[in-house]
Amino acid sequence: FPRTLAASVLVFCLMAAASTSLTAQGTAVRALLTAARTGDVAGLRGALASGVDVNATDATFLQTALIRAAMFGQVEAARVLLAARADV
Repeated sequence: FPRTLAASVLVFCLMAAASTSLTAQGTAVRALLTAARTGDVAGLRGALASGVDVNATDATFLQTALIRAAMFGQVEAARVLLAARADV
């Protein structure tokens, strides 16, 4: 029984750590997508510098930051994303 309990606690701790990591990653992706939509070049650069994937997509529409920048006419944001090697 103690081994089972210890294993359960370990699994719980690992899941909690993964959940926190995914939440932080989700926040970074949302920041990237919002910056692309609004043309916030400094925000884009900050999100990319934090390590967020330039080709990350939103969960609902599966749009990348480059798609958002194009949809909203954010030319400079698109240039920054292309320079960061966003998939076309």
